[in-house]
Order: sequence, then C-alpha cells, then structure tokens
Amino acid sequence: MRNNAKKIITFALCLGLMASSLSLGGCSQKKDSGSSKKEAASSSQSEKKENKSSEEDKEDDGEKSSDDEKIEELEYKVDRLLTLFSNALEVEPEDILSEDFDPEEYFDYEEIHDIYDDTAVLEAYKSGDDSALDDNDKYVLEQMSQAIEENITDNMSEYEKEKAIYDYMFATTAYNDDNLAAIDLETDDADLYAHTPYGFFKYHETICVGNATTFKLFMDALGIDCKIIHSTAEGEHAWDVVNIDGNWYHVDLTFDGGDESPAYTCFNVNDEMKEEDGYDWSDQEDIPECTSLDCCYLVMSASEIEDIYAIPKAIQTAFDAGEDDVYMKIKADSEEDALRIKSEVSYILSGIIPSSSNVELIPMACVIAGDYVVCSVERYSYDDDEDYDYGDYYDGELEIDSGKLREAFKDLEDFAFDEDNADMYYF
Repeated sequence: MRNNAKKIITFALCLGLMASSLSLGGCSQKKDSGSSKKEAASSSQSEKKENKSSEEDKEDDGEKSSDDEKIEELEYKVDRLLTLFSNALEVEPEDILSEDFDPEEYFDYEEIHDIYDDTAVLEAYKSGDDSALDDNDKYVLEQMSQAIEENITDNMSEYEKEKAIYDYMFATTAYNDDNLAAIDLETDDADLYAHTPYGFFKYHETICVGNATTFKLFMDALGIDCKIIHSTAEGEHAWDVVNIDGNWYHVDLTFDGGDESPAYTCFNVNDEMKEEDGYDWSDQEDIPECTSLDCCYLVMSASEIEDIYAIPKAIQTAFDAGEDDVYMKIKADSEEDALRIKSEVSYILSGIIPSSSNVELIPMACVIAGDYVVCSVERYSYDDDEDYDYGDYYDGELEIDSGKLREAFKDLEDFAFDEDNADMYYF
C-alpha cells in the first residue's frame, strides 16, 4: 500500500486510458484493500436493475443521449482531472500527455510506513504510570485499557481473547481509502495516523499497518505472543502471526472478506492459505512457520458434507434453521482434487443470483485447508421491500458433473445459478 506515490501513479494510468479512449471507467482496488465482497455482489445486482430501468425509461421517453454529448462530458472530466494532476505535480498538462512522461520520476517507491513501537505503552499499561508517554500514546493507553476491560475476562482462553479482540477491531475501524485513492490532494489527521494505533482509536480509520500494529498491541498487553509481517517486495502490506496454545497462525484483519460482520477468511490461517494472498514474507526475520489449523475459524466452524453436490442442501438447511452464515468443508483425496473442487465451487457460487430483490447470497470464502476445501456463504437480507472447460488448468482425476451441481442448486428457494453472473476468479 503506497501513499502519495501510488495515488498519483494509479491516477496517471486512469488518465492515460481516458485520454486515449475517452472512456471514464475509474480505478478500483483489490480485496486486500478492504473492499467488500458484499458491496461488489450487491452492486452487480443493482447495476443490472438500474440498467434495465434506464433502458425502459429511454424507450418510454423516446430519448437517447447523443454521442456528441457523451464525448463532451468525457472530455470535460478528462480536462478537469488533468488540471488537478498537473497542479499536484507542478508540471504542464501537455507534458503529462506526452509519450515521454514518466510519473515514476516524481516519487520514491522505497517509502514505506513505519511500524509503531508499542514498548512505552505496554510498560505504562503494566506499571500504571503513564507519565513518560506523549499525549497520543496516553490516548492509546486509555482506549486500549478500556477496550480490554469491556471485552476480555480472566476466564477466557487464549483463543477466546484473540477472537474477542479481532471482533472488536473489525467493528471499530474502517479502511482508510484515502491512502489508496486515485486523487487525494489533501491530507488530514485521519490519513496521517492511519498506520498507527492512534489512528485506530482516535479516527477509527486504518490501513493494513494500522491494523497489524493495533492487533499486536492488544496481544502484547494480553500476554499472547505476536509478530508483525511487513511485506514490501510487491507493494506494502502488513499483518500478524500469533501464537495460540503453542501453534502459530496468520491473522490479517485487512483481508477479512466481511462487511457488517467478520468473514474470518484470514483469521488463524496457515502458511498455505495465506500464500494465496500473493504477498511474500520469505525475507522477514524470525517469522515462525504456521502449519496448524486447530484454531482456524473457517475449519472449526465448517460442517463436513458428503460431496460437492450436497452444498445446496447444506445451505438451504442452514437457512431454514435461521442461520445467515454457512460454513462447509469437503474432503479431497488429493491436491489436484482439492483444486478442482475449489475452482468449480467458486465458479458456481459466484453465479448464484437471488429470485427476490431484497436478499443476496454472498460467497465469502473458498479455500484449501489441509485435506479439505472449506467454503462459506452468507445470506444478506435488505430492509427494504453448459460445463466449464478448465483446459490445462486441471490435471487431476476427479470428475465433476457441472450440470448436476447446477441442477442441485435449483433446490435453493431464494436463489438460482446465472451463467452471466459467474466468475471463476471470484475467490
């Protein structure tokens, strides 16, 4: 996660695309930036409805926007963004549009966020003497102490304490999008402290480094071993490894796929599961191996089902019982079988659409965990009223009848599979 450098470079890419094609598509960040799957799924459905409604309105009114009007509007947007960009870099607009323009010359890509040192706050927490702390750290100490008092009891296990803090943090902070925004010419205090526990407690806005350092602060205060991984090889990202009952696990609150409640997609996962996020930590010192799944929330919460075709029934049974979150795991006989199951389930689940306008089925996770493929879905209710060809991707022996699986999903009362909505790379 770069700061100003990534903002301007991202904008430069957008601007270049707009200037060359007059198509203002916008830039978006990946899941690791904290974006919500639920918003993406809801947006997909909303866009379909809005497009349909828009088309009907045009037919009723007998009016259509002319190409000239669209071009004029896009040209205005490009000129406006170009002006903002040129002012920020203090260069002429024509220089930006030149083929020789290289925005990388303006920024130091080695710049990364500092990792907060919690030593002074921890000493004050243990001693009860905060006289050596500055005002910001006194505030951190006060807020942390209050959070521990309200969420932690002495009879809790290490896992229960860890999960209580994770849930508290998830409910307390939101991702600071300004740190990755395409255009952000102003910096406020929330941006300045988003990588620190002070930003977490004071402004409730954090980036990955802020989440990682705040989680470690809590674990240190509770006497639970915790280390920060600060990966900078392929763009900056930070998360934690934590020792629960003698085993180490990865914890990455920033990459949690939940919205109103945690999805736990990166809560107490092993090395193999965390490697799928694409951030390398091999150059980090003293980071222990994380091989256990004993305290992995996804695995602990999942009910084993007979095979891939039992997924729809398991989902409907859970919904009928009043559950909104469904966790399932399927035993795979080999690594190749696990890959095939994961691919097919991911593809099918991403294509499930609601049959009513006030409910969504949100795929939250589909991961390989040991000998199992674990998947989870969430039913989200609003208040207002042909087989896939995998080609060379898969070389295993497991055969999956996609037609049979899609047919099984017809048993879901409120949902149906839609080929146009499916995305093999959703998870």
